[in-house]
Parts: sequence; C-alpha cells; structure tokens
Amino acid sequence: MIKIDALYKRYRKKQVLNSISCKFNVGCTGLLGPNGSGKTTMIKILSGVEKYNSGNILFYNKQEHEIERKKVKIGYLPQNFGLIKDYTVYEHMELFACLKGLPKTEWNKNVDYVLNLLNLSDIKNVKCRALSGGMVRRIGIAQAILGNPDVIIFDEPTTGLDPEERIRFQNIILQIKKHSCVIIATHLIEDVMEICDNVMVLAKGDILFLDKTERLAEVAANRVYNIKYDTAKVLEQTGIIVKSQYGEQGNVYARYILDKDVTQDEFKEYECIEPQIEDGYLSLLREHRKNYVR
Repeated sequence: MIKIDALYKRYRKKQVLNSISCKFNVGCTGLLGPNGSGKTTMIKILSGVEKYNSGNILFYNKQEHEIERKKVKIGYLPQNFGLIKDYTVYEHMELFACLKGLPKTEWNKNVDYVLNLLNLSDIKNVKCRALSGGMVRRIGIAQAILGNPDVIIFDEPTTGLDPEERIRFQNIILQIKKHSCVIIATHLIEDVMEICDNVMVLAKGDILFLDKTERLAEVAANRVYNIKYDTAKVLEQTGIIVKSQYGEQGNVYARYILDKDVTQDEFKEYECIEPQIEDGYLSLLREHRKNYVR
C-alpha cells in the first residue's frame, strides 16, 4: 500500500498538486483527468523520478508495516519511452534486468517470461531501430513488469497499441493486480472500465473523486437524458452534450448531462437514462470548471 499525505508540488509559480492525500492498495487504480491535471507529475513523484515540495509518501508491505522506499520494487513506464536503436529487444531487457538488480542467474527466466507475455518473443533478436511505435510501447510495458514489482506505474500504456494488444494488456493487468499495486494514468475511459478496481479523477491538482470505478457513474445519477440534438443545443447552457447518435425516422439524439445546480422539473418530458462512467467523469469536470477559483 502507498499512503500519500498532503502532497504538494509546484513548478516555479505554477501549482501542480494541491496538498492531496490518498491511498493506493493492492489492485488497480486508474488516474483520469484532462491535460494539465497533475496525473503525470503524481506518478513521476511516486516512481521516484520527480521531487516534491512538501508532504509525505509512505510505503507499506502486505502486513501493513511501513517499509523504506528503497526496499520497494517499483516498475515504471513513462509517457515518453525510448530505446537504444542499435540494441536488440533482448539486449534491452537484459539491461533493464541489470538496472533493477535482478540476480544474473534469473535474467533469462524473467526476460523470457515477460517477452512471451507481451507477444514479443518472435522479435527478441531484432534491433530496436526496426520496431514500430506499438512494439516499443509493448517493450515499455514488459520492462515495467519485469521482476514482479510491488508497485507498477503506467503513464498512457495503451497509446499506439492496436485493439488486440490492448486486450492483451488488459488481461495481463487483471492477473498482476492480484498481488501488486498497479496505477495507470490514462485518457481512455474504456481501459479504466475494463481493468481498474478504483478510479481517481484529478483536475488542476485537486482530487475530485476517488472510489470504486463503478461508483463514478453515480455522480451523474438521474441527470443524463436522451434528447433531440436540436433541443439539446438550445439547452446547452444548463448542461453538456456528451455524444449524438441517429434514432428512428432519421432524428438525431444527444446524450445530455444536466448540471447539478439546475432543477430537473423542466426535464420531466425527456427520457432520463442510465448514467455511464464517462457521464460521471464529464459531470465532475464541468462542475469543477464552473466553481474553480485559485
């Protein structure tokens, strides 16, 4: 488990994390938020590559005893991950095994395992200059989980992956989250829905939500409507149009989220529908933008 207490970070005069406090347990937590919300800064700090101004980060073992950070095995995939062009895939993985301090006698076993897991065994002797962006991303995922870390942190892990490899990644996470603390920063709500037990929503350095993933939809409960698109455009000042789709007789309908401070009485004539995780997320962001003062 990771416990964060009053974590504060700024870059010069720009405040990035606003004294946030939270916990990450064994399982998978998704970090959602718009660009500039603080997601990448938070995971850089957790992975140890970024310093913070104040606050505390404490690590605990499975018996909930506090342990030193240097004794915690952390796997990390940054948003911008690159490789040495003249190294083969296997040579890179041996380098990562060395940097992680794995016993040399265990390199082959560990490297072969993660390459097979990520469907990379067939290209293990290929030099990295010949790899596609998706392949490089998969190598990044492989090195992050190499050595069975206690904490595994991903920043946009499925960027550049085709649908088959995204499903493979999701299946891998479903297995490793049983015994590791997995944190995934992403813009893809689909990934959060499929693999995350919990979700955190960040905006402007504040935590807007941290709870079970399925409860994010409840934020927009009784406030999502199916309305003709033209009508929704007229009403747009009282809510937000999420998406539009064609209905019967060529009519175009919009999925419309009503703002929390607007009475629902005038919407009785419209169809109120079941909220989705995306609806809760967008509702949170809209409310935060309306009320944000700093």
